[in-house]
Amino acid sequence: MMRYLAAAAIAVTALANTAVAAPPEGADPDSPTGQWFRSLVRDDGMSCCAVSDCRPAKPDELRSTGPSGLEMRVESVWKEVPEYMIVRRGDNPIGRSIICRSASEVYCVIPYTGL
Repeated sequence: MMRYLAAAAIAVTALANTAVAAPPEGADPDSPTGQWFRSLVRDDGMSCCAVSDCRPAKPDELRSTGPSGLEMRVESVWKEVPEYMIVRRGDNPIGRSIICRSASEVYCVIPYTGL
């Protein structure tokens, strides 16, 4: 268990060093899209926060590693995204994979269908 927690802490720190989030262009926090972002919750119960914490992933920033795994590119190095950070939703209104984060922490990753 301690090994898993240490690995997760390292992954969170590494993932947190990517660019700071910006909301999707034209996103209004009170719009249906803003409400969708507020509804995002990880399996551990943590909120992914609001639309201002989320942004579409760049095409070369996120990739699949198999049936359920994801990797995120951090400073030219691919890092595994811990499973608890992945929120799988089929109702993604943006039509792209999304990363929700602050300047120092990744909250969650919402892969778009097919990734």
